[in-house]
Amino acid sequence: MNQTAQEVWREEVLRLVLRALSESEEITDVLVFKGAWVLNYHLQTYRHSRDIDTNLTHQFVFRHPEAEDQAVYLERWIRTAVGGFFENQDPVRYRLDEVLIKYTDHPMGWSNFTVRLRILDMAKTNVRGLPSLQIDIAAPEELSDISITDGALGSRLAKAYSLERIAGEKARAYLSSLPTYCQKVRKPHSSIRVKDLYDLVRIGRARPVSNLSFWSAAGHEFDRACRSRFEDAADLLPRIIAVWESLGVIPNSYDLP
Repeated sequence: MNQTAQEVWREEVLRLVLRALSESEEITDVLVFKGAWVLNYHLQTYRHSRDIDTNLTHQFVFRHPEAEDQAVYLERWIRTAVGGFFENQDPVRYRLDEVLIKYTDHPMGWSNFTVRLRILDMAKTNVRGLPSLQIDIAAPEELSDISITDGALGSRLAKAYSLERIAGEKARAYLSSLPTYCQKVRKPHSSIRVKDLYDLVRIGRARPVSNLSFWSAAGHEFDRACRSRFEDAADLLPRIIAVWESLGVIPNSYDLP
């Protein structure tokens, strides 16, 4: 299977995995969905994504403060949700073969899990090199009443970031890739996250900067997202930043504890 075919296959199966997770009460009770899949849902437009992005809820971490307990819970219910979803299809084409969870500790408390799923495809039993699928699960962040949209992704159970929150987080994610922030938190600098600027442009086309109500709310979500990771406002998209400056959202600065 060549790389293009792998990407097509990955996206087709990730779509099913996302649906399985969003219909599981045990999963939607502890994960909030975000990232490209949720942005596509809000905008009804398309951008390719190679994984599913989520955050843990504060309630879950409070109930299960130990990382080992969190991993046990996530492995059990991801396996149950995805495996059961595939088994209930008629005909059964996919089977969940393996769930691997990797925990990455972080000195600032922003620990995360990377979940890799190995899926068997009954229609491609002779094909070698099917890619594994990935779910990224980040630490909880500060949220507000408008940060979350209930009933997203076509599921009555799913909780996902609102468009305002995604706009704010995309701006924050771009900041996190700049050398200044990398030096501040002493992490290696790799590449600037241009895709986040692209997503902000997509949002700006759907919600022009003249929509002060939306961008005011997005600005406050940006501020909350920055506060969660001690990031300082810097140059982003000048027109959006100009709106946020006029509304008094920025400049902001959050010193490390």
